[in-house]
Amino acid sequence: MPWDADYGDLLGAGRRARALHALHKGRPVIVVTSAAALLRCVPPAGAHVFEPLTLTAGGRLDLDEATATLVRMGYERTDLAEARGQFAVRGGLLDVFGSDAPYPVRVELFGDEIETIRRYVPTTGQSIGSVEAVEVYAAREGRAGHAGRRQRATGLRPRRALRHGHRPGARAHRAGRGFNGVEAWLPALYNAVGTVTDYFGPSTLVEVVEPRSLFDDAAREHERVSALPPPPGATWRACSSRPPNSTWERASG
Repeated sequence: MPWDADYGDLLGAGRRARALHALHKGRPVIVVTSAAALLRCVPPAGAHVFEPLTLTAGGRLDLDEATATLVRMGYERTDLAEARGQFAVRGGLLDVFGSDAPYPVRVELFGDEIETIRRYVPTTGQSIGSVEAVEVYAAREGRAGHAGRRQRATGLRPRRALRHGHRPGARAHRAGRGFNGVEAWLPALYNAVGTVTDYFGPSTLVEVVEPRSLFDDAAREHERVSALPPPPGATWRACSSRPPNSTWERASG
């Protein structure tokens, strides 16, 4: 669930980020989703949480800025990027294992210019081919940053979460780092959260397959979430100023 402290589905987070970004940009894609996924609260479209870090051979990259961006996107800096959600910096090399990527990539820099981008085997470091460009998507569905900190300073709704054992998350957020369970903070980080449908563009075509089955699935998901123990900060009001329009809003509002 969005408020799980042990949230670790990086592949799912990366695929959701890629899909929502593609929808928001009007890319020619087909997105298949479930009723339960449509009920999920996500950051508002204007927060740019799902915009990728784009790396292009021949392009320019500020390594310090890229490092800070990856940390805000929920990536962990390690000595070796061997698992999804990790990155490593060694001299003029940037290794990053994207949240939804099948292989990590090694970016070789000459100054601020990207000379090559190569995929490699994480266990051996062996290169398995070069690519011209790669998009690295978020590893968490909430991004730490200055906007979030400003809202914390005014609303301070996370104080309730702090009393429920989220002090490590509060420290990470103040430092601008992503952390497990950041999704539970969405109502505190933004004035209003969004839903998947907020990312639809004017040309998005929605095809409903087996409407009755989808309705039943949505009802079951609502019942399942409503029966769970309340998440930290459950006394928060609904996730947005709108009437509750998702399972999470109804469960936590």
